[in-house]
Parts: sequence; C-alpha cells; structure tokens
Amino acid sequence: MLTERRVWLMVALLLWSLSGLAQEPDAESEPEGAAADSAGNGNDDSAPEKPVERPFVSVGLGQEALAAQRPEQAVWLDAGAGGRVLGLLERESGSEAKGAVLVLADEGQSADTALAGALREPLAEAGWATMSLGLESPPYPLVRARRELLRLDQMPKPREVAAGDAPVQDGAGEGDADAADPAQPQPQGEPQANEDSIMIDVMARDDLDQLRNAYREQIQAQLTAAITHLRGQGYSRVALVGVGHGAALASRVAAQGVGAGPGEPALLVWVAPRLDDDDLGAVGGAPRLRLLDLRSNASASDAPKAQKGQLKRSGMPGYQQQVLAMASPPASADAALVAGRVSGWLRRTLSPPAP
Repeated sequence: MLTERRVWLMVALLLWSLSGLAQEPDAESEPEGAAADSAGNGNDDSAPEKPVERPFVSVGLGQEALAAQRPEQAVWLDAGAGGRVLGLLERESGSEAKGAVLVLADEGQSADTALAGALREPLAEAGWATMSLGLESPPYPLVRARRELLRLDQMPKPREVAAGDAPVQDGAGEGDADAADPAQPQPQGEPQANEDSIMIDVMARDDLDQLRNAYREQIQAQLTAAITHLRGQGYSRVALVGVGHGAALASRVAAQGVGAGPGEPALLVWVAPRLDDDDLGAVGGAPRLRLLDLRSNASASDAPKAQKGQLKRSGMPGYQQQVLAMASPPASADAALVAGRVSGWLRRTLSPPAP
C-alpha cells in the first residue's frame, strides 16, 4: 500500500514538473508584450512600421528666412488682400535695360526654389531685370478635388457595344442574385467611390469654386503688386513667366494686358505648364497676347499637342510652342536653356519688322 502511494506521488510530481516546463518561455523567443515593446522602441528593424496619419499643415514658403539669406535681392510687396509677399530681384547686367521679367514659381515652391530661382541670373545677364515670386499651394480641398478629377479622367472608359455584338435581351439578369450582390466585383472601368469622390460630393461645387476664385485673386494681387513695383523702378515692359501650375495663374494677369509696354503686346511664357480648359480659354480670348509655350521632351503626356491644337483653333495669332530637352518637371539645371529661349523669343517678338 505504501509502495503504491509512493508511485502515485512520484507520477504527480513528474506531471507537475512537466507542466511547469511547458509553461516556461523559450529562451530564444520573446513574449508578445515584450516583442510589441521592442517594435515600439524601434529595436526590431525588420518589423513593419505602422503608418501614422498626420493632419495637413501648411508650413508656408519660409519667406522670412529667405529674405535673411538674400537681403540684397529681397523686396517685400504689399498685395493688399493678397497679403505681404517676398520677391527676389536681380538687376540686369550692362547699362541698358531691355525690360523686366517676372517669374512665378510652381505650386508650393519659394521664390528661390528650382527653375524659378535659377532663372534670375541668366535672364539678368541677357539684359532683363528679373524678379521671382513663390507660389503658395492652394487650399487642400482644391488639391484633393483636382487629384480626384485627374484620377477619373485617367480611368478606362466603359466599352461601347460594337455593331456585331449580341444585344442584351430585355429582362436579362433579372432575379440574378450576383447582379445585385454588392460583394461581387464591379465591372471593369466603372469608377469606385473613395474618400476623394465622397469629399467632392459632400462639398458643394459652389464652395469649391469660391475657394478657387479666392486663391486666384490672392495670387493675381501678388503678381499685380510685383508688376507695379517693377514699373516704379523704371521698367516700362514686364514679361511674365509661369512655371508648372504658376503658368495658369500668370496667364490670367497677362491676358488682361498687365505688364505690356506702351503700344506693345503683353508677353507671357509657359514653362512645362499645368493647365485646364478654363486657363486655355483665358488666353485664347486675348488676341494681343504673345505666348511662348515651352514643353519638355521627357513628358509622356499628350496634353501639349491637344492644347496646342485648341489654341490654334481659337484663332490666337501670337502663340508658339517649343519642345526642349529639359527635365519634367523642369529643374534649376535647365535654367540656362530656358533663359536662352525666353530672351531670344522676347528679342524677336519686340523687334520691329524689317521694311
């Protein structure tokens, strides 16, 4: 009896020890909590980072810091409702000034960023006093709406029924559970709803138009203030150059004849412009405007040909398009090439015709 009790006691001790070993963590592994802490502390480089959602915050163009970096070129302009804006002005080389050039940077770039900042020196060497302005990004709802419209425009269109295709019978598909099941895949080419399209639906079109008009008026006020300053410095003619999205905003000022010299046409240059139909309509209705359209040969877009055709059909006599071997979007390294084309075009456009 005593021996049997000893046997059962030994078996119980053995089972208890085995269960304790089973619960003891492996020396080469970590508990889930420790692994999570390690990943959170950045000790495990192989663990994927959890995406962090950040609200949109506009940091501006750093105008105060830029003015401190280039005090000899900094010009503060009072644009009224358009706010206080910084222009960087480089005077022309030589004794005789041919005029002034006002360069509007691409969206979100400062007056000294990329191509806009790099154009001042070569244009000044060609005899043109050159001022560059930065371009604030538009309100975020406009950016999202533009992105969504571009996405919808690039989606494949639904296939049209060809003449030889079998027609769909009346009532076909009625009672088909799959046709009404939202879990089934949607037909290819049909746009899917997402947060951008929902945003456009929720936000009234009138509200977007109001934001867009307010943004355009702000930038136009800044351009007008810059032209007024340059005229006050003795430059009777001011040519406008718009880079990227800046081309559209510069167009609306140039189409009004602002900056034109006495008895001369308004002068406008697009560099890799980002345009919509409204922008084309603005310049197409300005017969006295002279426009040089510089495009990159590195761009895969079909927009340059289509926009060239639209402006030609509008009857605009002073339009010229040139394709350059420059980056897309253009960079500061392209400044010498672009400045050469701009100064050459200005010289030919303003020269009196040969008798």
